[in-house]
Amino acid sequence: MTTVSQDLDVRSCGAGTFTPGAASAGGNTTLTGSGYTNICGTTAKGTTLVTNSTGEAVMSAQIPSGAFTSPSSFCLTHLDPAALPPTSGLTATGGAAVVDPVAAYQISFGVPVLNSPATLTFDVFLAGLDVATQTAFLSALNAGMLTMATKSGAAGSTYQAFPICTGGNVPAPDGCVIVQKLDANGAPTTGTPAIVRFSNVVGHFSIWAVAIVTPLTGTAPQGAGYWRNHDTATQSRLPQKLGNYTVDTLAKAAAVFDNMNCSASQPNNAAGCLAGQLLAAKLNVANGASACIKITIASADSFLIGINYTGPAGSYGLTDAQRQTAINLKNTLDNYNSGLGCP
Repeated sequence: MTTVSQDLDVRSCGAGTFTPGAASAGGNTTLTGSGYTNICGTTAKGTTLVTNSTGEAVMSAQIPSGAFTSPSSFCLTHLDPAALPPTSGLTATGGAAVVDPVAAYQISFGVPVLNSPATLTFDVFLAGLDVATQTAFLSALNAGMLTMATKSGAAGSTYQAFPICTGGNVPAPDGCVIVQKLDANGAPTTGTPAIVRFSNVVGHFSIWAVAIVTPLTGTAPQGAGYWRNHDTATQSRLPQKLGNYTVDTLAKAAAVFDNMNCSASQPNNAAGCLAGQLLAAKLNVANGASACIKITIASADSFLIGINYTGPAGSYGLTDAQRQTAINLKNTLDNYNSGLGCP
């Protein structure tokens, strides 16, 4: 489209990029997409509302009339959560944190700073998250560690999280975020939500995300040997699951660690060594160490489920490829447990 004198209202589903053209509506513009990576256009003289639905969330950006002196081009780019590993960032109070994006967009305008603030909303669907992310998401929600965060698109930039609105506070530019638990019909609920809505008022556009924000407490990871020999510390952080195998007693934990014959070349030894490092990593995270290892933990759990891991007494006939996968996962977990960080 090149000319729109009144309102512009376009709804579309598909993939790739959706754009109605460069025309600026003389009235209001409403663009509603589903499944797109990019939605691009030009702001209206009136209000501009852009919405995109993906598997994990619906994101809406509403730009008021007068936000720009003249119509501005824009592109909203959906960022695949699978390509957004946990990264370093800042809490709402400026403390060091691990920021793990669950849903994110890069929002680019010809003029990045607004004259009037816009409204940004994410509706995150629990059913659209994988099991591990769903569990972490609900845990963070209950702990007050789930909010919106932003960073610039420049290389090396870090996420800044925003506080959650409490006590009657309302969103304002660089202010708090409203977090609402909703049922499948979009009604407020006090139970386990089907949808969680995050609403904020923003004065600029860049990269915005709903993220799990875990403050760094300074707790250092410990190796498998520490957990094997510190019964009270280990017991207090059980149960833990290794694939589908539940470690819920100190005796089971000791057996997993004792089965770590990592220097041997038999398939069982690769599985046992991986299980021991995985248990140590889970105990470290439960102890307050960085959760940056979450993706590797999920991969190790999936691997153990795939070989039907039933504990240290089981027998596992791994292929050469499976054995190499187990070793690679073990090495990453070992580095983390040894204080060498995450990949």
